[in-house]
Amino acid sequence: HRDYALFVLSILFSSYLIYNQDMVRASGLEQLDFIRKLARNIKIKEGADPKDIGKDLKRVFPKFLWLLRNLTLRPTNSTGQPTSLEIYMQEQVLKTVEDPFADDETNTANARKRAIVASFPSMQFASLPPPSSDPSTLQNLETVGGTPEFESQLLELLKLITTSGFGPKITSDGKLITGRSFSDLVQKYVEQINIPGVI
Repeated sequence: HRDYALFVLSILFSSYLIYNQDMVRASGLEQLDFIRKLARNIKIKEGADPKDIGKDLKRVFPKFLWLLRNLTLRPTNSTGQPTSLEIYMQEQVLKTVEDPFADDETNTANARKRAIVASFPSMQFASLPPPSSDPSTLQNLETVGGTPEFESQLLELLKLITTSGFGPKITSDGKLITGRSFSDLVQKYVEQINIPGVI
C-alpha cells in the first residue's frame, strides 16, 4: 500500500511521468490497477459530473511515458507481424476484450485498461534493450557503458523526453501552480491518500 501511495502522489505532483517497467519481471498492467481505483474515488472539483471524470483527470494527470526496459523480443501486431512498439502496446496490451460472457477477471482487466487510457492527457511508449549480458559490465555500467545498441536507444529515449513539451504543473482550470499552492496540494493529497479505500 505504501508503494502505491507514493506512486499516486508522484502522479498527482508530476507534469511528466515515466513508468519504468522491467520486462524481465511481471506485467505492468496489474501494478497500475490503483489508477482504476483512483479514477473511481478521486474528486477533482465539487459538483463534477461523474461522466466527466476522464476529462477532469486529464487536466491534472501528467503526460505518461511507458518505458519497457530489457526488451529482447520484437513487438508484433495482432496478426503476428513485426510492428512498432506503440501499435504493440495499443493492440496487445491496452486493447480491451469485448465479450458479454467475460469472467470477472477479464472485466477487471478491461476496466483497468480503460482507466489507464482515459486518465492521462497523452501516452508515449519507449523501450531499452538489456545494457549487457556480461555481469561485470552490469556492475560497472556507469564507467564502462552498455552495448552500442543500448547506448543508441538510450540517446533516442533522452531525445524523446526532452522534446515532449512538458512544462510546469497546472491546476484543473489551467492555472500555474505556485510554490504556496503546491504546498497546499501536498497537504490535501496526503490527507486523502491516507483515507482507507482510496487506493
